[in-house]
Amino acid sequence: MRTVAILGVLALGCSACAAGPGLALEYNYNASSCVQLQEEAALVSVEAVAATGGQDRRIVRADPKAMLTVPWPDVSRSSAPDAVSLKERMEAIEKTSRGKSCAIRFERTTGAAR
Repeated sequence: MRTVAILGVLALGCSACAAGPGLALEYNYNASSCVQLQEEAALVSVEAVAATGGQDRRIVRADPKAMLTVPWPDVSRSSAPDAVSLKERMEAIEKTSRGKSCAIRFERTTGAAR
């Protein structure tokens, strides 16, 4: 009984992901609002910069209705174990953002992080 309760809590811990075949995570942000997507985009960006050893780049937007441009480092060369997961999250946020016409754009960098 205790195992079932623990598994239930763990299942609720990740509202944006669902286990797929082979235990791969599939991120689904369809239920998220544009504001929630913007917050998640900023969080994923900070995590990706940290995973690649890059320097923190501020996410700045003067007008709340303007496009949110989020820095995105080149995670393809990262040896961090969560680099693939971060990229999948970014792509899912980007796809959902386009579908909902949210003003979010990931600014990709190549090579060394700035």
